Amino acid sequence: MIEKITTFACELCGSTHCGQDATARHDPATGEWIVGSIYDGTWCNDCGEVDLVEVELVGEDADEVMAERAEHAVKTHAKELLVALEELMDDLKSLSREYPICSGILKSSYGTKAQAAINAARTIPTA
Repeated sequence: MIEKITTFACELCGSTHCGQDATARHDPATGEWIVGSIYDGTWCNDCGEVDLVEVELVGEDADEVMAERAEHAVKTHAKELLVALEELMDDLKSLSREYPICSGILKSSYGTKAQAAINAARTIPTA
């Protein structure tokens, strides 16, 4: 099933350069602004105060948003991924010490791929 990608646009001109009134507070732990309350007031940068309509993105616009979402997900979960991969590699090393027959796993393409994944995960900038 393909995910439907939607956004909001000006009901007059169709521009997506629009917004909605809201409050935000700064979170010093993350350094980010956290949305508090969302109000009814909406506007278009071109038309001023207007109502917004929900529109479905298709084609390249939808593809671009999906790529941005995927990148955000990777950055958000990079640390967890790295920890899981390092734990997996530690488990493989422990098994190899306990059961020498398993040492071949570390030297095989599985071990090489696991180490490559760890190295790649270390290069991902986190959100």
